[in-house]
This record gives sequence, C-alpha cells and structure tokens, in this order.
Amino acid sequence: MRHRLMDSLKPTPLMLLVATAVATVLVYWHGLAGPFLFDDYPNLRHIPLWLDGKLGLYALLFERGGGAFGRPLSMATFALNAKLLGYTPFTFKLVNLAVHLLIGGIVFSLARRVLQLDAALRPWAAWLASTVAALWLLHPLHASTVLYAVQRMAQLSTLLVLSGLWLYLGLRQEIVRTSSRYATAGVFLGIPLLTVCGFLAKENGALLPLLCCVMELCMFPRAGRPRSIKGFLWAFGALPLVAGVAVFLSRPERFLAAYTGRDFDPYERVLSQGRALCDYISQLLLPNPSRMGIFTDDFAISKGWFDPPTTFLAFAALAIASIAAWRFRRYSPAVAFGWAFFLVAHSLEASIVPLELYYEHRNYLPSFGLLVAVVALLALLASRLARQGVRTNRIAKMAMAGMLVVFAISTHGRALVWRNSLTIATASLLSHPESINANSYVFLHAVTLRDAPAANRVVASLMASERPRNRALGHLYRAYAGCVVEGRADAQDLEAFATLSPPPVTIPESQPFYRLYNIIATNKCEGVTDRQIGSVIQRLADRSERTTGQAVAPLRYQSAAYFARAQAWTEAEDQAKRSMQPGTPVVYTVPLVQAYLATNRVELAQRTLQEAKMRVDWSNSAEADLMRRIEQQVQLLKGQPQSKPAQGSSIGAD
Repeated sequence: MRHRLMDSLKPTPLMLLVATAVATVLVYWHGLAGPFLFDDYPNLRHIPLWLDGKLGLYALLFERGGGAFGRPLSMATFALNAKLLGYTPFTFKLVNLAVHLLIGGIVFSLARRVLQLDAALRPWAAWLASTVAALWLLHPLHASTVLYAVQRMAQLSTLLVLSGLWLYLGLRQEIVRTSSRYATAGVFLGIPLLTVCGFLAKENGALLPLLCCVMELCMFPRAGRPRSIKGFLWAFGALPLVAGVAVFLSRPERFLAAYTGRDFDPYERVLSQGRALCDYISQLLLPNPSRMGIFTDDFAISKGWFDPPTTFLAFAALAIASIAAWRFRRYSPAVAFGWAFFLVAHSLEASIVPLELYYEHRNYLPSFGLLVAVVALLALLASRLARQGVRTNRIAKMAMAGMLVVFAISTHGRALVWRNSLTIATASLLSHPESINANSYVFLHAVTLRDAPAANRVVASLMASERPRNRALGHLYRAYAGCVVEGRADAQDLEAFATLSPPPVTIPESQPFYRLYNIIATNKCEGVTDRQIGSVIQRLADRSERTTGQAVAPLRYQSAAYFARAQAWTEAEDQAKRSMQPGTPVVYTVPLVQAYLATNRVELAQRTLQEAKMRVDWSNSAEADLMRRIEQQVQLLKGQPQSKPAQGSSIGAD
C-alpha cells in the first residue's frame, strides 16, 4: 500500500506540464490588466463599428486586418472575443493567455512524437518533451506575444502550424506501419487545409508544408520513402514560394511602397537578418529581459558583408551550425530537425519582406525548434557523462528547476512592465537609448501632459546621439514641443531638420507633421507658418526621391495640405498631383480639389472628386464624412444640390 502511494506521488511528465501551466497563469496574470497598445489600435479599432452594426462582417474580416488579405481568421477570433466577453484589453489578453496554454500542450505532444523517433532519446522522450514545453511556456521572450493583443495573429498561426506538424507526423507514422491510403489522403487534404487556415491567421502559416519537408528529411530515412510522400513534398514543398510570388504579383505597389518609410533596402535587410537570428538565439538560450522589448528599431543595419564585421561572422556561424546539425542527424535526427525548424520558421520574416529588422515576437514559432534541438543535445551529453560514471540525473533536475524559476521570475517582471504602455517605452529606452520609436513615444507622452522638462530630456538625448537621423529628429521635436507647450517654435529647428535628416525620410520622422498640422489648426504657434512647414516637407520629399528613386506620396500629401492651408495654391496643386500614386488613400485627393476650387476650376474639381468617390470606403465614417464635405463645397460653387452615395455602395454592406 505504501509503495502504491509513493508511486502515485512520483513526479510524471504530465505533472510537470500541469504545474508549469499553473505557473504560467500566475506569472502572466498581472500583465492582463494592461491597456491596448501601439498596433492594437489600427488593427482592432473597427471592431466597435461592427458591434454597433456600422460595419459589415465581410469588411471587418477581410479588409480591416493586417497583411495582404486582412488575416480574416485572426480577425474572426477578435470579433468573437468582443461579442462574447466584451471589447476590453483584459478579455483580449486573457484569451491570448488561453491560446498560449493550448499551444504549450501541442508543443509537448509534438515534441514527444519527434523525440520518440530518435532512437538515442526515445527512453526519455516524455520527460524531455515536458521540459521543452515548460521552457517554451515560461520563456520571457514570449511575453511580448502573449500580452500584446494583436499578436494573437502570431499565436493562431503558430497553433495551426504546430497542429499541422503533429497531424503530419501521426499520419506519416501510420503510413510506415500500414501503408494506409486513408493516412495518405489525410496528408494530402489535412496539411493544405491547415496551411490555408494558418495563412489566413498570419502569413507565416504558409510555411507549414516546408516544415513538413524538414520533418520528413530529418526524421524519416530516405530509403523506402513512399512515392505518395515524395509527390507531396514536390507538390507542396514549393507552396510557400508560389504563395509569396502570388502575393507580390497581386499587389506589387503595396509591397515595394513599404520600403519608402524604411532606411534600408531589401539587400540590406537580408544581410541584417544573419545578425538578428544570432541575437534571437542568444536571447532564447540566455535570456536577458533588460534587453527585451518591442522598441528595437535601433538594431544596426548591415550595409555590407563586413559593415559591421559581425555580419559575416553571423552568417558563418549559422552556416557552420547548419552543417554540423545536418551531419549530426544520423546520430540524433531530433537535433537536426530542431535546428532546421528554427531556420525555416524564420525564413519568411527574414526575407526581403519590407518589415522592421528585428522583433522578438517572430520567435514564437521558431523557438520550438531551437528548444527541441538544445534539450536533445543536452540529454545526449548527460547520457554520455552518465556512462562515464557521472551522476547527471540529480544535476539535470536541479538545473531544470533553476532554469524554470529564473524564466518564471523574468516573465513575471516583464508582465509587470506590460501593464502600462509608458513603462514599456521607458524600460526600452534604458536598453535601447537610440530607438527612435521609444524616444518618440516617451516624448509625445510628455508633450501631451505639457511636461516640458521630460520632453526636453528626450530632445537633449536625441541631439547627443551619434546617429545623424536621431540628431536631426531632435530639432524637429524641439519645434514640435515649442508649438504645443509654449505656443511658439524656432523656424531654424525646422531648417536644421530639413538639412540634417538623412534620406530617406522614415515613418517616425513623418508622423510629427501630421500631429503638428492639427495642433497649428487649433492653437497659435508663433515663429513658424504653414508655408514654411510645407516647404520643409517638400525639400525632404525632393531629396528622398533623388537619392532613393522611390516615390514619397505621404510626404507630398503632407506638403500639399500645409500649402493648401496657407493658400499657396500653385505649390499645393503641384505637390497634390505628385502624391497621387496607385493605391494612395482617398484623402490625398483633398488638397488637389481645394486647389481647383480656389482657382475657380470647378469642373476639374468635380471630375477629381468623382474619381475619388469611386475609391471611397463609405463604411469608414471619417473618410465618408470628409468626402461629403468636399463634395458639398464643389456643389455649392457649381450651384447644384448635393448628391449622396448610392444605397448599398459601401464595401461589405449587408
């Protein structure tokens, strides 16, 4: 009886998994009280319109999310979340945490199946899998995914990809045992279906077939591979590439236009990813929460293979590790699988896609592979030491317990920081003082509160930076703060910004002009005029186009808006026409219509307005109201009654 009681109390892999899940809830709980943050607003702000019946479900799912196709599956979960639990940050983050726990269970099950296929690790597969799942659930690098509401898109994509791999591995083993036609049919039907679903959650889901190829090449011997599986690998292995080309060809202008707000080109981006991957690996293996955060735009750009020199060293290290893992696969296929999984899972966001260089949430899926590889490698090392008489069992348990405690404390600390958007930015500034986004957020918060000392500290920090772009931005921010806090600014600061700012003009540099436009409209700002600001923006746009060869439609529109308010109609018309590019927002039409009206060219104004109305999203109340006001001005000058959009013309109307 006593032995039975002791056996029932003996720890099991499942007990470790359950205990880790409980710990995960506890360490994340305080972070659930945080607000919506940053990218949450543009991606989720249309949900209240749908709840109020002012926006169609189709428009919400397919036209209001991120990515090329709106990420409708993710948007559907957000909509359901808001409908059932309410549109609050807490409920969104709570569901994110539940999804995180669900994925943790799949991580355990998939890792166990993978490790059971490795003959050298099969005896400890369950314990090693629970270790992988525990480390994954509590890893502090994942806090910015779980507590960032909109990153449910990355979570759902990960959920579907790992579920697809779990399904593929189960069906593939069934094919080995019985040559079942039903299992083969399941591979050809189930994997494409989950790939599509994963893609509709976030584009990373398209990597599922490639990851199945990794599974096949690393975990199953080439000899005796069924012809059906060979056909699957050929048919669907190229699917991500085909999908990527299709997305690019469907909207090439949108793809290339995104680089106009970046200070790097596609070649520099790919070069920089070698260093980014090495940094991700260091944070996954030896996490340093003080260096973590979402404000990582200070990540250095690789201008060449040796600029900085770590660019070449990073790619060399990745190549050596890849060769070593591939040659090691005969001894331990799990190690080779984990390493290849990590690289392939990063392949999309480490390509030429015009994204920021570095974001830690990109490791949410790839980290599974790296943890499998490292845990498997350490288990093999412990086994070898045990054969030499070293008592590794107790050492391994103590090391594991210590690592989980460190991870839990670190993740809890990050959760506390994530309760407030300002604390996130302030904490990021400590480890990323050159981050323009972090400086901008802290600065704008200070200006909003009319906290001149805090705003001046940010300005001083920017001006003391070694980076020319930061120093130039310091001048723009000083003018901006002067207008808001003191009601006057020095035009020399605007001139200094226009002179010192290196091309191209990035997104953080153009955003203050939007805010400044509204501020000057409601508050007097002595020392600067709309015409001066319009001229500064025009110079920035001219220089950017000369040096990069890329159109800068947003800058042209900003310049036109300032010129129009200054009644400099010739300049306003010129800049407005140059802002009219394929795919530009309808609002870019407004300064041109105003210029035509002011110079009594009513017919041209009406024709331009009619062309714009064909592209108006009438379900967007702000855009629709703007078009109606401009149309009213045109009709008043023309002496005709105002017309209304046709019934049902709004996109996605029910």
